[in-house]
Amino acid sequence: MRYLLAAAALPLAALGAVAQAEPIPPDLLAGDRRSCVAACTSQGVAVARCKPYCDCTFKRVGAEFTLEEYQAGLAAQRQDQAPPQALVERMAAISKACAAQAQ
Repeated sequence: MRYLLAAAALPLAALGAVAQAEPIPPDLLAGDRRSCVAACTSQGVAVARCKPYCDCTFKRVGAEFTLEEYQAGLAAQRQDQAPPQALVERMAAISKACAAQAQ
């Protein structure tokens, strides 16, 4: 399970400045989903397990996070800092639910 949480926490795409409260652009989520699958499979997990997990994760991230929240998490990650605790907790809940669903 730990590798799945780590894979979900790897949104790697770069973001430009965008207005607050906007949804996360679908192409950004798609790129991060692909990064999630790559990170997951690189740890020896079958793509048949990684893909549903990552699909679920980024579908929920897109539905539950604003672009501003997502950018805050990415900014913290780029600076080698922990994202805001509320984001960590929400992401962990998504990851846990998607990991259970992907099994």
